[in-house]
Amino acid sequence: MEGQSWSSSEFPFRITEGWEQRLDLYPPLGKIRLRILDAISEKEVGSVTAILRTSDLSKDDGWNRDISFSVNGGPAALTAPGRRALRISADGYRPLETEILAGERTRETLLYLTPKKGSMKIICVDLVSEAPLAGVAVSAGRPGQPASETKKTDDDGGCIFSLEDGRWVISAETEGYSILSTEWYSSVHPEAEVPEVKLYLSRDTQKKREAHDWPSSTG
Repeated sequence: MEGQSWSSSEFPFRITEGWEQRLDLYPPLGKIRLRILDAISEKEVGSVTAILRTSDLSKDDGWNRDISFSVNGGPAALTAPGRRALRISADGYRPLETEILAGERTRETLLYLTPKKGSMKIICVDLVSEAPLAGVAVSAGRPGQPASETKKTDDDGGCIFSLEDGRWVISAETEGYSILSTEWYSSVHPEAEVPEVKLYLSRDTQKKREAHDWPSSTG
């Protein structure tokens, strides 16, 4: 009697040999566990979405196997062994597409996400006395575009912006001083290494002179 074989939901692959003895074969399974860290602080990233690409291209171009549960201490995700395409994302971070190896032994794959924005502290001071200037309106915008964010300096003359990588135009304006604009390149830094940009504002002598020369009205 020749052997027969079939697949079922309970047994991936079953062979019935000639003497009616069942032989169940299980194909090897790849196991994936992920640890996702912040590339700057090296702390675990929360609320990570991890998607595997499968051979089913009819849905989301194949990006349709959610294994987010396997991130940062979760159970291993089971999949076909070998190299697998992976896409990971989290709020506030740049998405990452890469390949990982799904082996038969459970091991943790370490990956890093880069924050989208970095902090920058702007400090406004008087050009002559270098005294900090509170209440200065500081704005940041991309070159050639309107300002996307405006803040006011506190008592120490500073305010902190969270900006994406690249060139930014920083402008400062307050009563009695000339408007100052400069260009700066923002990049992501560790929390303990936030760069400080000091802006030296000069007194607006032109307005003072115009006010002094303006004739006073008499009753």
